[in-house]
Amino acid sequence: MLKERLNKVLKIDPIEMVREILSDRDILIWVAEANKGQLKEGTNSLGEKLSSIGGEYSPITLDINPTKVADVVTLYDKGDFYKTIIAQSIIGGLEINANPMKIEDSGFRVNLYNRWGKDILGLNEENLQKLIDKVKNKLIAKIRKEI
Repeated sequence: MLKERLNKVLKIDPIEMVREILSDRDILIWVAEANKGQLKEGTNSLGEKLSSIGGEYSPITLDINPTKVADVVTLYDKGDFYKTIIAQSIIGGLEINANPMKIEDSGFRVNLYNRWGKDILGLNEENLQKLIDKVKNKLIAKIRKEI
């Protein structure tokens, strides 16, 4: 009995289990939503205010949408950018991707990365810790199931 159990333990590949967990649809959706939540708070993955990086909303944007607050930039106008934010499982972890190209009402194309940086994608420290906790809990459950 003990020998059988030890053999099961030796066959466990925690790295493969973590890969499976990071491929889980619920985890991928949670990561994308956590990124969107940070943006809705007006911060990037480093916790920096977007308005301090790329500036406040333009007067034209504020005229068009008076509910916006100039110093709380969320990169949410019509929601097109948010709709493209996805988390994907890759070899060695996760990756968050989005289409940063925005077509303004004038027809002019704008790359959001150019103004606010690539750190608009990614998890801040708080959300990264939440992800670690989620993965850890799922890993423990998987290992217990295997044993």
